[in-house]
Amino acid sequence: MALKTEALGLAIATELPLVVVNVQRGGPSTGLPTKTEQSDLYQAIWGRNGDAPVPVLAVCSPADGFYCAIEAVRLAVKYMTPVIVLSDGYIANASEPWLVPDLDEFHPFPVHFRTDP
Repeated sequence: MALKTEALGLAIATELPLVVVNVQRGGPSTGLPTKTEQSDLYQAIWGRNGDAPVPVLAVCSPADGFYCAIEAVRLAVKYMTPVIVLSDGYIANASEPWLVPDLDEFHPFPVHFRTDP
């Protein structure tokens, strides 16, 4: 996340709908690159220059990742802003029984582009 802060600021300024998925882990400098942690929370919420808020969603289970991804895209397209989806190593490497939902149950979210310069 620290290395992507400048790019996120540019995406906010240009109103680019973007979804950033951050699967948090201990960094290589900690000596524990396979250890899971949730240390990027404050950086995801507050870690940008100036007044640049973005929505931040957190996945609570492997199946919830599907619904969080849909919600992230819906928010990104509706508000033309980057959205950050947080997970951690335990959730990313976990599995659970999950019934594939009927896609007809999801409401479409159309994109409205500006037509005037």
